[in-house]
Amino acid sequence: MGTILSQINRGNEKVDFKVRVDYVDALLLSGRTTNVHLFSEDVALSKSNILARGKHGETKYFLVPKNMNQDLKSFNEIRCQRMETESSIVLFFVINKN
Repeated sequence: MGTILSQINRGNEKVDFKVRVDYVDALLLSGRTTNVHLFSEDVALSKSNILARGKHGETKYFLVPKNMNQDLKSFNEIRCQRMETESSIVLFFVINKN
């Protein structure tokens, strides 16, 4: 988890952020410094559900809300990452548009 300490509008649709994150979260980046996205759990307002199937409900299907699935037709590759905080489990799915 982290905090934005300051932000500076640089023009040309760019904003510089100074952030502070927990050491464990910094390790999750595995040294990567490109394609980093900032997000806040407080912005996730769309409701969704999970379907459980199979023996003892071990297979889980995450339902994509209708307002988010218009352009999700076919997928070559989907990658997923899991991050846990004290109060939440955050799952990231990365779908290539090509």
